[in-house]
Amino acid sequence: MHCQRRRFFVDHNAVVAHGQSAEELLKQGNSYWEQENYTQTALSWRKAAVQGYTIAQTKLGICYYLGAGVEESQTEVVKWTKRAAHQGDIGAIRFLNSILPGWENE
Repeated sequence: MHCQRRRFFVDHNAVVAHGQSAEELLKQGNSYWEQENYTQTALSWRKAAVQGYTIAQTKLGICYYLGAGVEESQTEVVKWTKRAAHQGDIGAIRFLNSILPGWENE
């Protein structure tokens, strides 16, 4: 995954799913990602992540890692990817192992 670092920020108070399923929100975020609209990507994936969708939690963590649509934040990276990893998401586990060896012992 290649991302040019851009500074766009999300108003987290404005996150409301409007009845969309987590899967729909994930797909919407994927579409925004392909369009390089990282602010909307992060908004869509956050909505899905809040619903507990592990893939979205992992992808949102990566957004925080890259600063894609949100301000870079190690705290948010760990928060979202750990949520997914603790639910068994292999992508989150691999990502955490690559950036934070020994995370599971914290």
